[in-house]
Amino acid sequence: VTMTDKYSNHDVTVSKVDVAGAEIAGAHLTVTAEGATTPAAEWDSVAGESKSLSLQPGTYTLHETAAPGGYEVAADVTFTVAVDGTVTSDALVNGVVTMTDKYSNHDVTVSKVDATTLSELAGAELEITGTTVEGNEIEAVSWTSDGIAHEVSLQPGTYTLNETIAPNGYKTAESVTFTVDSAGKVTSTTDGAVTGTTVTMKDAPNTTSFTATKAWADDGNVFGLRPGSVTFQLQRTYGATKAESVGDAKTVTGGTAEASWTTTWDSLPAYIDGSAVTYSVVETSADDNYASAVSGDGATVTNAIVTHPVTVDKVSATDGATEVAGAELT
Repeated sequence: VTMTDKYSNHDVTVSKVDVAGAEIAGAHLTVTAEGATTPAAEWDSVAGESKSLSLQPGTYTLHETAAPGGYEVAADVTFTVAVDGTVTSDALVNGVVTMTDKYSNHDVTVSKVDATTLSELAGAELEITGTTVEGNEIEAVSWTSDGIAHEVSLQPGTYTLNETIAPNGYKTAESVTFTVDSAGKVTSTTDGAVTGTTVTMKDAPNTTSFTATKAWADDGNVFGLRPGSVTFQLQRTYGATKAESVGDAKTVTGGTAEASWTTTWDSLPAYIDGSAVTYSVVETSADDNYASAVSGDGATVTNAIVTHPVTVDKVSATDGATEVAGAELT
């Protein structure tokens, strides 16, 4: 007569945690005995709670069939329950079988734009440095902008976008610090730097000034016909752009000195969309007594007095018609 005792079940605690050690919800888990085809247990993890299982002695595999949103599926964990209930595993933490989910990477778009037009710029040398939420410093991600927004894949963490070299004609932008959370949400303390998952760094162009001069070709205003003022409209061209007006027209009031007929525009962008800007002026005030001409550099508008042909006849006082020769006239 044979009496067979079955092994007693033993309590085994299983914990599904994030990299910070916090219990997380939403993982679908199974525990399957070695050689079995049907799981001994199957459940979904609950935030802040571990799972208590009652298992026979044997070797088991803890498997994650689906990870919570924002996490990667973890590798399988193998553990053994001894006859006396002792649990052994490389994943044992304080007697608990622990499976850790790492955060998923998230796509972040980096946009390098002209601060004036918000068009993408080429030629900026950029890099991203920072630390993940796990405390790991990432290897710097570096690239040169090519006029198209650039995508990078980052784990949750805090990062800094640096511009090491600005495109030709632009000032180096200040660094932008941004954070990616476990759900992929991107935030920054830099005002206006983040829209959705796009981090934007704006480059301000170097600035220049432009001075326009009104010159007169009228023998020092011999006829007293000069107006009290003229009106200049600033224009610019860059790249393939045709001449376009910049701002409102300016009224220039002159005096008796020729040099007083000038005006200057300051803080003008020297580059737009990566192209050098050329400035010029046109005179918008019309005066029939003068003809205007613009210098080759577009900076000087010369007004020449309009002259009209006059015929002078020297005739005899006797008949009022006979031309008289030899008279010296002024």
